[in-house]
Amino acid sequence: MIVLGWYLLMVSILPNGIVTGEVLDHYDDPVECFSEAVELELGADPGLAFTCIEDYVDFSDKLGA
Repeated sequence: MIVLGWYLLMVSILPNGIVTGEVLDHYDDPVECFSEAVELELGADPGLAFTCIEDYVDFSDKLGA
C-alpha cells in the first residue's frame, strides 16, 4: 500500500440515522490535515465531525500477495 495523501472529511449523522460525508480538501501532510480537522471540530455544530483518512493505492491484489 502506498499513501498518496490524506482526505479531510466532514461527516454528519442525521436524526434518522443516515450517515453522510463530504471530502473538503486533500493534504500531503497528515499533521496539517488533522490540525485542520481539530480546528473545524472546535467550531462545529452538534452532529458534525471532521477527520482525515488515507488516500492510498493498494498493489497487493495486482502482485498476487
